[in-house]
Amino acid sequence: MSMQWKSTKGIDEHHIVESFVNDSGKELAAIEYFCEGAYYPRALNAITGHWERGGPMLDLRDALNWAERVATGKMIEGDERPRFYY
Repeated sequence: MSMQWKSTKGIDEHHIVESFVNDSGKELAAIEYFCEGAYYPRALNAITGHWERGGPMLDLRDALNWAERVATGKMIEGDERPRFYY
């Protein structure tokens, strides 16, 4: 199964969303940006089955990488978040 990032429309031109989807179009992760200088990743943890938030990140590449690792179950040290982390 392949997965890819694709842009989706946000609520307005200042709200950008990148979604990480599988072949069937199911969203496994997303990055939101509200023009506030930070990216907010969230991902469906492939191991636990729970949605997790990565917290604000200043670099888009860091946010994308974190979301992909969580969604594919290939987390590294520091990727874990407490349950219900915001």
